[in-house]
Amino acid sequence: MKCGSPDDSECFEGEADDDSVEITINGCESENQYCNPSSGSPTCVNKVPFNAGNLPDEFQGQLLPGETCEDDANCQEVTYYEGEEQKKIKKCTSGKCQGNKIGNKCYNDKSCEVGSSCENGTCTALIKQDQECERSIQCEPTTFCVTLPGSAKKTCAKAFTLPDYTALSSADVDKADLPFLCKSGFSYSSGSDNHICATRDYDSGVEVEDDGTVECDAGTQCKYQVTIGESSIISDSEDCTCPTFSSSGQGYCPYAQSNTIMKPMFDDISEKRKIYIGVGFHAEHRKLVGSPDTPAYNENCIVFYTTPLFKN
Repeated sequence: MKCGSPDDSECFEGEADDDSVEITINGCESENQYCNPSSGSPTCVNKVPFNAGNLPDEFQGQLLPGETCEDDANCQEVTYYEGEEQKKIKKCTSGKCQGNKIGNKCYNDKSCEVGSSCENGTCTALIKQDQECERSIQCEPTTFCVTLPGSAKKTCAKAFTLPDYTALSSADVDKADLPFLCKSGFSYSSGSDNHICATRDYDSGVEVEDDGTVECDAGTQCKYQVTIGESSIISDSEDCTCPTFSSSGQGYCPYAQSNTIMKPMFDDISEKRKIYIGVGFHAEHRKLVGSPDTPAYNENCIVFYTTPLFKN
């Protein structure tokens, strides 16, 4: 990969032969545009609100009340109350998908606008950090519902703050929330009911490049060492990824968050997520669009940086 000169007509280009691919990132001339490499001919497009236009296909028609939209087609059909009358609504008004406001009657969480959840049939403001909760969807952005060690009740806890080796059971936390709660951004499950905030590095003997990448062959497993205690290390593995970069089948191992080279980058990403995760999104979508476990949308992939959904 190499840097080129800003070119609005072709901001991203590549050439491939049997052994390698060369990618040139030219970028855009205007600060108000970004390069969209996913189109047939990568061009510079105008920056837009985080989820208005240029949505990945799986989000078309899936935006929920209070999320930014361009037209009715962007919005998901939800059950809406007009007074006591229940009806279906799929409408974008003044750039927002429509739903019920705080204090109004609701059918389920999807009925309520951004900033609220449906509690006992009423749209209710999200719960603030450190206050009691029953489920994460009730918690304000950047927090998740968990029973912290030493506590007898669940509270909305700040994302990416649980220390390494914090152990929790399935009664304490939703397993899907753990990667967002652990300071390391990584959790290990020793069984369906036991979870622990852990650190992960490449296995000893693995050749790590200066930029933190590890080359691998398609169809092979990448080896890691997971530390789950002060002196407790276990082996782990994950599939080689990105093999389509080359016809030879060479790919790259998913990054090890705690590798000496990679840790500063992951710490920086976690610090940003601690501030932004879920902000502006419906509570139903806070994990769907920011999950470090969603391969197509994690920080390893270029779409993470170029799709308006993930600005900030």
